[in-house]
Amino acid sequence: MSRESGENSELQRRKDQVDSDGSLHPKPVPMPHYEVPTGLLNQFADQINQGQYYEAHESMEEIWILNDRPRPSLLQALVQMAASLEHWKRGNINGARALALRALQYVRNLHSPGVLDRDGDQAPSEEFIPFQIGAFVEDFRVFAERDFEGAPPEIQSATDH
Repeated sequence: MSRESGENSELQRRKDQVDSDGSLHPKPVPMPHYEVPTGLLNQFADQINQGQYYEAHESMEEIWILNDRPRPSLLQALVQMAASLEHWKRGNINGARALALRALQYVRNLHSPGVLDRDGDQAPSEEFIPFQIGAFVEDFRVFAERDFEGAPPEIQSATDH
């Protein structure tokens, strides 16, 4: 490959990462298929809803490890969200903010249209169908943007509309 064609492909790659307002953004990563044991997913949801965030972090981390620790991934984002909520629960707002920023960046890197729509019934992936994970992620984002004021987010089952 000539130096010129290499420079052109690098310029095109950079142009593909620039929004209309001129800000850089990473290319979205395709949503992979995860192996998500139903028992661990149910446990994670129950622990989040009961305010047992450390335990929820551990449960989702088991799922993340089972899937060879994909980075970035929705699994990794959910681990970080649970850890962020644990920091909030313990009164460590700076730790909660830092982990929330990281988790939400993972989600932004993964987002593709329709995947995490709060108003739609579509889950991020078929493994998460029993729960409204997209709604939880959105509620977490709002909770974090409000500087962790108000009620923490919960995970609703797909039948709890």
